[in-house]
Amino acid sequence: TRPPLRPRSTKDAWRGRPRVARRVSRQCEVAASVGGVPVKLREETDYPFRDQVTIHVDPVRPTRFPMALRVPGWAKTVSIRVNGEAVAGATAGKFARIEREWTAGDKVELRFTAEAQRVASPHGSFVEQGPLVFSLPITEKWHKLRDRGLTADWAVLPGGEWRYALADDAPIERVERAIG
Repeated sequence: TRPPLRPRSTKDAWRGRPRVARRVSRQCEVAASVGGVPVKLREETDYPFRDQVTIHVDPVRPTRFPMALRVPGWAKTVSIRVNGEAVAGATAGKFARIEREWTAGDKVELRFTAEAQRVASPHGSFVEQGPLVFSLPITEKWHKLRDRGLTADWAVLPGGEWRYALADDAPIERVERAIG
């Protein structure tokens, strides 16, 4: 099974002592103490809708510590750079570990790519790419079953056609648009 796309809190996304570990990508800012040195981490991302994550590392003074970055198991290719320099050894489904002296203004850039693919299941077929599952919108028709004081029981049924097919040989093209 897959973990949820979003952690319940920033604390769930980042863990520390004696290292800093990023488990799940999310737009956030974390203040931590590593070896007694205050460190601020600021993560910028549109993950899971885009494949890039940028982490700004700002310790109060230069300090050495390991940073562990979770690489999703679905990643077809993985690229990690620190201040523009490639970091080797990143493997899908594992944590990439970067041990170095971090200074204010350091920048870690991660990029994960995945191809869109058809997935067959007993309930039909769908398209997924990395952590995303694509579907077509289905209009809803709400039918009240009964009142229950301040609440009610409802049935939600399709309000129109909802059976679609995917041709096995049709190409899959993902088109990205602005977020927001």
